[in-house]
Amino acid sequence: MADDLQKQAWFEEFKKVNATDHNAAGALPTGRAERRRHTRFSLHEVGAKLYRRGATTLFGLAGLNIEGSVLDLSEGGLRLETAEKLLRDTRIHIKIAIAKFGDSLEADAVTKWCHATPKNPEVFQVGIEFLNPDPSLGRKIAQMRGWFTSAQYKSLRDSQLRAAAKKKL
Repeated sequence: MADDLQKQAWFEEFKKVNATDHNAAGALPTGRAERRRHTRFSLHEVGAKLYRRGATTLFGLAGLNIEGSVLDLSEGGLRLETAEKLLRDTRIHIKIAIAKFGDSLEADAVTKWCHATPKNPEVFQVGIEFLNPDPSLGRKIAQMRGWFTSAQYKSLRDSQLRAAAKKKL
């Protein structure tokens, strides 16, 4: 019973932290201060590979290659979903392949948080902050923001989702 209450409390906090709905003026929901310097934008079907940094990797004691799916991205970091739980402050090197641009993003980073998803405790969402990002990384992400937030992309994505839903029926 106490475990259920703890899960419910965690889920409520998770929803607050990950809320994205803003009012008409663009303000954040009441009682929540935004700490990010850069606005996130959503990505769909974009994979990432994480490579751990540190002494354990030198001796082959830690898994070097972790795969995940990027959920959203900004010039300061990203949120991804993965099957492996990562500890806070884990130093990593991340590679993100962006097929649309025929390019990839690479950066050293650090995990800021990691939580199991409410629907599946074996899937984790991880907040990642870029460490000393190269200015070219910021320019690439700004270009990507232009595409992934455009009306053209949203229309194309919606039509792909409808087509996929029809195939399932």
